[in-house]
Amino acid sequence: MNEKKHPFIKGIAIALMLILIGCTFAARPLQNSMTAKVNVMTAKKRRMEFRETVIGEEWYTEDMREISIPYSLDAGLKVEAVYVSRLDRVTEGDALVRFTAASGLRALDRAETALLRARIAYRAYVEENGTPETDQYRILEKEYAQAEGAYNALMELRAKQWTLCADRVGSIAEMNVYSGSVYTGMEPLCAVCGPGKELSVCVPVAEKWQRLMEEYGVSVSIRYEDTEYPAEWTVTERRGSSLYARLRVEGAPADMIGLRSVELYAMSDGNTYIVPLKALQGDSVFILEETEGYFGKEYVARQVTVETGKDNGSEVQILSGLKQGDKVITDVLGGRALYDGEKVLRDIG
Repeated sequence: MNEKKHPFIKGIAIALMLILIGCTFAARPLQNSMTAKVNVMTAKKRRMEFRETVIGEEWYTEDMREISIPYSLDAGLKVEAVYVSRLDRVTEGDALVRFTAASGLRALDRAETALLRARIAYRAYVEENGTPETDQYRILEKEYAQAEGAYNALMELRAKQWTLCADRVGSIAEMNVYSGSVYTGMEPLCAVCGPGKELSVCVPVAEKWQRLMEEYGVSVSIRYEDTEYPAEWTVTERRGSSLYARLRVEGAPADMIGLRSVELYAMSDGNTYIVPLKALQGDSVFILEETEGYFGKEYVARQVTVETGKDNGSEVQILSGLKQGDKVITDVLGGRALYDGEKVLRDIG
């Protein structure tokens, strides 16, 4: 009876063996479908670019002229309107500031009185003493000239309906009054930069640019009308908690004054590994380790701790923790996090 069952038992054993083999081969595709697919890059040392566009806040040339009305009175000129702002471009004759007529007439009346007094005092001294080289004579002469200049300036301003106009082509470098303020002549109304051989611009910069300047040097360019004008980083200034760089460019066209966009550029020395910022997981990266498995080559993600340096917003320097030829995992399809020792699939192409 046992001999009759033997072929049956043998058949069952063969069937079970075939099922087991089939399950083994079927499990591999299932496992592969659940295994993370990754992209990698080969670690090598290279240079890294740093770029940033900043805003020019202060522009000057060696041909900068302050505009003021040469007088100082108890009752100043009240500003009715200001037509320009800092960095605006102006041409000769453009209106800058208009004062109220009432304040202008009061100032003119006082200026006329001051001129008469200064003239009487000066002439009386000259009639009595001649024109000796004395301190008293110089003081009276200066006061007379100032009073005459103030009166003439106000008369000219009245002729222009109390409107102060630009006397040159340029850009507003400073504007010290605003609508409703009172100008007393104690400081310039504004300053206008005309075209010059050398243009200076002050831009706010992040702290990293100071370090880049010290370590690698920073190239600066100002792009205007499809032309790059190289600039020189001359001085770094700290204003409160902010850092500013003063730049100098030669050969700039006159109408570049007031241009706001400035391009900063630096290049590292090429002595560090560079990886994408997205490859970082905290203070570590994952590298691809190749092993021989039952079915051939297999890949494992190994976590390594690294020391990072500067970054440019998309890439970061790796100062230590990597060696030449390491396969750094840069992307995990699906974006999930890896764990050390996890089997992965290399996503070729």
